[in-house]
Amino acid sequence: STHMDTIYVIGGLYGNFEALKDIVKKKNIEEDRTGKKVSLIFNGDFNWFNSDSESFEFINNIVLNNLAIQGNVEAELSNPSENAGCGCAYPDYVTDDVVVNSNLIMDKMKECSKDFPEINMKLGLLSKFKKIKIGKLNILILHGDVESIAGWKLSIDSMPDIGRQSEILSNWFESTGVDVFSCSHTCTPFIQNFNKNIVINNGTAGMPNFKNSQFGVITRISRCKSFITPLYGTSVDDVFIDAIPVEWGAEWNSWFEKQWPKGSPAWNAYIERIKNGTEFELEKASRIHNNK
Repeated sequence: STHMDTIYVIGGLYGNFEALKDIVKKKNIEEDRTGKKVSLIFNGDFNWFNSDSESFEFINNIVLNNLAIQGNVEAELSNPSENAGCGCAYPDYVTDDVVVNSNLIMDKMKECSKDFPEINMKLGLLSKFKKIKIGKLNILILHGDVESIAGWKLSIDSMPDIGRQSEILSNWFESTGVDVFSCSHTCTPFIQNFNKNIVINNGTAGMPNFKNSQFGVITRISRCKSFITPLYGTSVDDVFIDAIPVEWGAEWNSWFEKQWPKGSPAWNAYIERIKNGTEFELEKASRIHNNK
């Protein structure tokens, strides 16, 4: 695994180039203040709404100049399968229209990416996991879960009650030899601890995550405290593990509505979330159990 001082883990950017600009700005400010390098790690699904040439190229050029792993979107773009659709592997409780919309968005993304064989090739070469060491902590960066790039077993709905352990998580922490799973994919952010082990899911960097909210979320892991007030977080062995907000202006929403007008699959699937946030409350994202 690679030793680093500070990482921002950016899952589910979904082609939001205004969110990307804000993340790069935050990185530059932090580096100026601390004199230490901040590494950006894009843990998949950085593509989704960027279905025109300009935004597709802009997002992928920046991402591929940093550290990145595949999400199900990149895996499907670089190696299309007959019937995978978006490769999201939605759980049973997700309604059919969500699946249909996602598959139609994926079709449009595939169409766009055909013009960029070199980017597609690079997306195909990305790994599905990355191991990082910060201080004493070993961190596994992944998209879905340990078994599958599109797995849902690190979603908030799959977590045991706060303060409890689950056999599957114990086994995964043991078999991978890491202390932290930093994941994404499921679009709902949270942090939960299991003694000294942590699962942190950033939800999505490129869409609102919470009720009546308009900001994305990334995961910051560092030996230094964050200069941005975290939404929530914890520390283990002198390493800070936090959720940090990502901002974008109204121009992103305007772009989205031009690119995906009323009645289009992305509009149908996401306009409510983009304008008003989700039903999930910020207070529910922190699932830290203190033994003290």
